[in-house]
Order: sequence, then C-alpha cells, then structure tokens
Amino acid sequence: MKRISVLAMLALVLVFGLAFVGCDSGSNERPEMTEIYVVKSADWEAGNYYNYVTTIAATEYYMLRWVFKSPYEDVERFGITIKRGATVISSNERAWNSIIPKTGAFSTFSGDYMLPAGTYTIEVYIVDVKGNKSNTKTVTLTVTQ
Repeated sequence: MKRISVLAMLALVLVFGLAFVGCDSGSNERPEMTEIYVVKSADWEAGNYYNYVTTIAATEYYMLRWVFKSPYEDVERFGITIKRGATVISSNERAWNSIIPKTGAFSTFSGDYMLPAGTYTIEVYIVDVKGNKSNTKTVTLTVTQ
C-alpha cells in the first residue's frame, strides 16, 4: 500500500511538473515584422498614410510605415538599413521613448529621408526588451531625378 502511495505521489509530481514546463510564458517569443511601406512625407503630413509608393523623386522626402506582431507589449527599438546594391548607405538602431503595443499597424515617424537618384533596398527589424530580434522585412525604393 505504501509503495502504491509513493508511486501515486511521484506520478502526481511528474504530471504537475510537466504541466508547469508546458506553461512557459513564451517570454522568449520574438516579434515578427509582417510588412514595410514607403510613404511620401507630403502624403503623410496630409494624413494619407496609406498612399504607398515604390518610386519618388530625388527632391522628395519619404517616411517608413510598417506592420508587426509581438506576443507581448515589449518592443523597444527598431533598426533601419538602407543599401544601394551591396553598399550600405545608412544603418542604425533607435529606441522608442516607450514600449510599443503588442500588434497591429504601426506608423512611425522614424525621420524624413531623402536620397539621391538610384535604386535602394530598405531593411527594417524590431527588437523586444529581452533582445529578441524579429525577422527583417525589405522594400525596394527607386529614386528618380
């Protein structure tokens, strides 16, 4: 009888132990970038946030808008790299002033940019407070004279 009680207790501990292991909070899940768009600054300022473009003039400023998913409210910074062919024109990572909400379309004033004529690849990623980096999304932008 005592032996059955010990086995029952061990089985119970095993079941609860596995249940707690299976209930991981998922805090190491990384955020996911789903889309990235280019919007002319003039459109942005006029409230036309969804006028996405792939071509602008060399005299026009543009902004970036992206959509991401994050399992937790813990996205704290983003990185932007601009390339012309294999040459990196600009690459930096910036922190937001506050933690960004879990999910949804996020329009960011990441700065106004202006580039000389050419074709560019713009890469964007986000990072959460635990250092989990999302996938990188890219968009191609052609700048004309």
